[in-house]
Amino acid sequence: MKLLAPFLVLVCSLVFVSQTHAENTSTRVTRKKPGDHLWSFTVKVTDRFQPAGDGEYVRFQVTVNPTAANTHPLPHRVGTLKVYNDKEFVSSCELKMTEGREGLTFTFLIAEKYAEKSTFVFSETTDADAELCGCHYWFYLKDFVEAK
Repeated sequence: MKLLAPFLVLVCSLVFVSQTHAENTSTRVTRKKPGDHLWSFTVKVTDRFQPAGDGEYVRFQVTVNPTAANTHPLPHRVGTLKVYNDKEFVSSCELKMTEGREGLTFTFLIAEKYAEKSTFVFSETTDADAELCGCHYWFYLKDFVEAK
C-alpha cells in the first residue's frame, strides 16, 4: 500500500510527459510582416537580367536575423528553394548559407517565370532530421519581385 502512491505519481508523470511534444510552426513572411518575435527577414531582388534567349532571371538575397527575444535559437538552420511551375512541382534544393554581421544570408537565382508559385523556406529545427519539429518561415518569391 505504501508503494501505491509513489507508483501512481510516477505513472501520472509519465502520461503527462508523453503527451507533450515538440512544437511545429509555419509563418508566412510578407513585405508588411517581415518576421515575428524570433526572426526578422530582409528580402532583396539584387539583380535582373536576360541571358541570350533564356528569358529573364532574378537574383534574390535573403537575410535572416534573430531578434532580441530569440535567446535560445535551435541548432539546425537551413534555407530551401522550392520551385513550382504553376501547381506543378519542379524541384527543390537546400541553399548555401553564409553567416556575417548582417545575419544569415542566402543568395539564389531563379527564372522569373517560376517566381509566381515558388517559395523560399527558412527552417530552424533541433537537428537535420527534425523537419517537422521546429520553426518554419516561408514566402512566395513573387511577393518581393517588383513589377516591370
